[in-house]
Formats: sequence, structure tokens, C-alpha cells
Amino acid sequence: MPQRITPLFALLALTLTSAAPADDDRLGAVTDPTTRAVCGDCHLVYQPALLSARDWRQIMIPQSLAAHYGETLELDETRRLAISDYLQANATVSARLDPPPTNGLPRITETTAFRHEHAELARLQGSAGQAIPALGDCLGCHPRAESGIYEDDEVRIPGLGHWRD
Repeated sequence: MPQRITPLFALLALTLTSAAPADDDRLGAVTDPTTRAVCGDCHLVYQPALLSARDWRQIMIPQSLAAHYGETLELDETRRLAISDYLQANATVSARLDPPPTNGLPRITETTAFRHEHAELARLQGSAGQAIPALGDCLGCHPRAESGIYEDDEVRIPGLGHWRD
């Protein structure tokens, strides 16, 4: 006698499959046109999943935009809220959320996940004679960072070549 999948079981299986965590190396491109346009004028448009909603909220308040990592960023309230909402809605829900920064705005390079993934590179960066990109220069080593793809086997470090973890 063939087994039958009940509709309730099928729905449960589909729900559990879709709730599986995303691949940390594939975050996807930023899809919001306002976020892409405004943020992309100055730097890589960082994927919202690189920080928590709390961090993005802090970054996007008017006082923080007035001193946005050494720059003054002037946004009308409509665009500010649209970007802030997009970043927070798509932020990380990781269990490894970091405590709020004690000095200044949150930085992706200071998160636990980033420091873990880049520990060896940070050590090399401190070594004499190693001219490698700054840790915040994602595109310097991750050719598909704009698409949200940070695959280990695609990492190319200028002056060192293909990265082997």
C-alpha cells in the first residue's frame, strides 16, 4: 500500500524547509532601489544581514547620519525612513548578536561573525610586508560582494592570491 502525505504534514515540511537559515556566504544583493542609490553613491551597499536591526536603527537616526563614519549624510525624512525600514526588516536574526558599540556607530568589521571569518587575514594584515586591502574593503577580496556572495573559494587577496582557509 503506497504511503500518502497528508496535507498537514506537507505544509509542516514546507514551513520547516523555508525557515532554514540562509547560507552565511550568500546573503543576496540589496534589492531596495532607494538603499542602492543612496548608499551606493559612497560605498559598497552592505547587505542588511551583516548587522542587527538594532545596529541599523542606530546608524539611521538623524544624529548618526550627521556624523556618518566621518561624513555628513543629509537625507530627507522619506528616504531616511525607507532605507531604515528596509535595513531593519532584512537585518540578521543571528543568535550571535553583538553588544552595542561602546564608542561610535556599529561597524560590520567589529561584529563577532566578521572577526571570526577574518581572524587569519587580520593577523596577516598586522605582519610586516603584507600589503592587503583594509578589512572594510569587501570588494578588494570578494569579487561578488555587491551581489551578496562571499564564498570562501572565490576569495582573492591582492598580493597573496587565492585564499585557502
